[in-house]
Amino acid sequence: MLMEQCVYLRFLVILGVIAFIGCTETKPSVAGNPAMTKAEARKQKELEDLKEAAAIAKKKIAKQELEQKRKAPVTTPPLVGGHASLDAAAKSVISKLLDGTRAEFQAELISKEEYITKVHDHLPESASMTGEVKWKTFTQFRRSDAVDTKFATYNKQGFRFVKLGQAEGVFTHGSLKVHRKIPVHFERANAQPKPGSKVETLVDNSILGVVIEKDGIFKLYNVFRD
Repeated sequence: MLMEQCVYLRFLVILGVIAFIGCTETKPSVAGNPAMTKAEARKQKELEDLKEAAAIAKKKIAKQELEQKRKAPVTTPPLVGGHASLDAAAKSVISKLLDGTRAEFQAELISKEEYITKVHDHLPESASMTGEVKWKTFTQFRRSDAVDTKFATYNKQGFRFVKLGQAEGVFTHGSLKVHRKIPVHFERANAQPKPGSKVETLVDNSILGVVIEKDGIFKLYNVFRD
């Protein structure tokens, strides 16, 4: 049905072009040219109406093509180095944060190239900016600063992972899901234990700031400072 509409609208565009050519060859209006007959004036009016209809049809075609492109499924390569479940991804990321090196932790994150080629086109913001712009504007420096902060807080500081909470939100974009702000529960012994002292507990929902789930693979995209 949509294809038939497009063919019909394209036909109107062609007629509009013909009408435009015809209009350039017709005489001025009856008021401007008393010699023009009513039949000629009517013909010119019909051509002008056809030209206007063709212009409207052209806009409709462009709108329909844009809508078709928006609704078409996005196909990109699979994520590499992710995990088969959210729980597995979280445990791997947190173990690197608590006891690993920055390089090991960085390897758990979606890289710039992977984001641009495998993630960005699935997200709504792809309609208004490129993956390069999104990365440089919202990810590059903020994420680096956030990782520095988290390493200073947790790395080799005696914390122990306890459990995960529920994500603040899960957003579906075709074959891709965005899990946002997943709480991580920690505990550690007090630095100066005393008789009857309690274990220190902490909940942080900014370490797993944004986890991308794509085709059954989970991988950390962003870390927030707070």
